[in-house]
Amino acid sequence: MRFAVDLAQGSINKQGEELCGDNVEIVRREKEIMAVLSDGLGSGVKAGILATMTVKMATKLLSRGLPLEETVETINRTLPICKVRGLAYATLNVLYLDEDNQGRLIQDDAPPAILLNSAKRKARILEGTKSIIGGKEMTESRFELNEGDTIIIVSDGVPHAGVGAVLDLGWGMEGLLHYVRKKMPSITEPEEWVQEILDITNILYAEEPGDDATVFAIRARKPRHLMLLSGPPKEPEQDQEVCQALKDFAGRKIICGGATGNMVARHWQCEIETELVYSDPSVPPIAKMAGANLVTEGILTINKAIERLRQVLGGENLDSKKDGATLLARELLQSEEISLHIGTAKNPAHRSLAPAITYPDRMQAFGELVHLLERLGKKVEITWY
Repeated sequence: MRFAVDLAQGSINKQGEELCGDNVEIVRREKEIMAVLSDGLGSGVKAGILATMTVKMATKLLSRGLPLEETVETINRTLPICKVRGLAYATLNVLYLDEDNQGRLIQDDAPPAILLNSAKRKARILEGTKSIIGGKEMTESRFELNEGDTIIIVSDGVPHAGVGAVLDLGWGMEGLLHYVRKKMPSITEPEEWVQEILDITNILYAEEPGDDATVFAIRARKPRHLMLLSGPPKEPEQDQEVCQALKDFAGRKIICGGATGNMVARHWQCEIETELVYSDPSVPPIAKMAGANLVTEGILTINKAIERLRQVLGGENLDSKKDGATLLARELLQSEEISLHIGTAKNPAHRSLAPAITYPDRMQAFGELVHLLERLGKKVEITWY
């Protein structure tokens, strides 16, 4: 079975630096996923530029279909070496995961990765083999991701945490591995691993990080399917059809819009209950209905969800807030096949909202949503009623 993956990343900057010297980017293609992490030599602006340049070069070559070895070789032959230290100006981690869940990790002067086996509740450091690629000695690790497995990749600011402060020599990869094993029973989500490791890293630095520290985590899981219904059909006689299609759908079920929620509740013969708590004052509250996984307000929430998906495409993690837009964005991000059923009945309220939102028209909003989801590697189908 081909598994889907959840990804998360996060960084803390060296004390006194406004710019992180590490950089991470992800490339999603139809049958493969690639991620690149680079740590620029030094810290601050110069390190950030070096790391970004390395990552951009790698992701551009990979996205154009250049084989992994040729990509790494091109980078090695292109980027200069520091004459004083004899080191590359930026470290390199290139992770490749194919459609059969087979992974390869090629590294240059970077800490080894940690692989978590959820079935056996075990964690181990990935031992790699040395090989010459593009005139440089690189470390290559091969592995298989099974359901629930997680791989964690870090920049050297993580294992070096504590040097000269809490710990004389830092906690090292063995210390990190021990900590991961201790936390395994209680942590499963990639976002949780990223935050947990960054938190303890910051503590070991006595909250004054001596280096940039970055954590990237990827977890395999079964693919998820989602159906989203928004807007009543233009022809009222189709109401029953779309409500029944949602009821019969074998997957996650999302309803967006007050009129849509009332229509579904009427045909499903159940109650809809609106929550009174505003997690984010700019996003209308969600509602609850038996048989639906999420019920939100319509066009305002969809516009806010689009903003959050743009942030994810820009490399940010989704916030942990519980407002309707964040919950909607999370549902979409955690699903691989998405079926959108969109009604085209006119809603007069949308006219008054036009000055305040980017996409006041439902067709425009969902057109942009489909565009973003496809860029995120999702398979999307949209049906208009």
